[in-house]
Amino acid sequence: MSLMSLTAVELGKKIKAKEVTVTEAVTAALDAIEAKEKRVNSFVTVDREGALKRAEEVQKMIDDGTLTGPLAGVPAAIKDNMCTTPYSEGGVAR
Repeated sequence: MSLMSLTAVELGKKIKAKEVTVTEAVTAALDAIEAKEKRVNSFVTVDREGALKRAEEVQKMIDDGTLTGPLAGVPAAIKDNMCTTPYSEGGVAR
């Protein structure tokens, strides 16, 4: 079964049970985006490197008990109508 066919709750349970790592889940999501993005054109920015770095950080927090919620480690996309780069001092997006 593909990780992308699981619900968020099902994936969260697998991460919590250590059947799947956060990095594996994020990689599956990024691969699915890459496979469909040229056809769907739904993302302005996909930060693969940043997502994988954050996946490692989140996995450590799950492993040490800092993150315990049912969706801890489950990848999520953020709608691109939100700023993805910091504003400059003049209040204009870079």
